[in-house]
Amino acid sequence: MGLQSELSGNSITRVSNIRRNSAGHWAEKGKEIIDNSYADLSGIDEVCSTLGISAAHFREVFYFAYHITPKRYLDTVRVEQAKKLLCRKGASGKLPTIEQVAGLIDFTGVSTFVRRFKEIARYSPTEFRKMCHVTVSTCENVLRKRRIRLDKKKPLV
Repeated sequence: MGLQSELSGNSITRVSNIRRNSAGHWAEKGKEIIDNSYADLSGIDEVCSTLGISAAHFREVFYFAYHITPKRYLDTVRVEQAKKLLCRKGASGKLPTIEQVAGLIDFTGVSTFVRRFKEIARYSPTEFRKMCHVTVSTCENVLRKRRIRLDKKKPLV
């Protein structure tokens, strides 16, 4: 009886490992879709239909693999991209508006974008942009001063 229970225990372990591996596969594929198509996705249901699995199962395996819900991860990816857009000037030399950034990363509306941004980044998009501008200006000023100091130094002969 000891051998039989040991064999059945190994079978359960193997089945459990197979489930974990396939769960990891679905989570990894879903993460890849989110990372590559975050701006085009209408939501997590679109990822699930692409993968051919239920939303409930995807949420479960994604959370198991990454300890974050797929929706939260999608929002986080979008906010990280929004941070880059908020501080980057466009071809016209102007910073994009908050509305333009929200549209570019496909949030359903500006108020949703601002709410999610503040929730994830801990600052509103406007506050973040001000901090970004101050940081960039400060860095440029420091570099400019260093260049001036270096220029004033006499060359070593």
